[in-house]
Amino acid sequence: MSNGIKRTIKGQEKQPIRLLHLRAQIVALTGTIRQLEQAGFDTAETRHLVGRRRAELKGMSRR
Repeated sequence: MSNGIKRTIKGQEKQPIRLLHLRAQIVALTGTIRQLEQAGFDTAETRHLVGRRRAELKGMSRR
């Protein structure tokens, strides 16, 4: 980065990378659920994983 300028996502400068990674996983899993449902597959396991990731994200954001 030139001239010491740091590029950050507005409002997320201080958030740890792990939080951003969990959010990305939740978004990706939510999209996967939609695709599985449209194809007629069972989404229970994927929904369970999303719930666990959301709980993990909530716990980390409280720290």
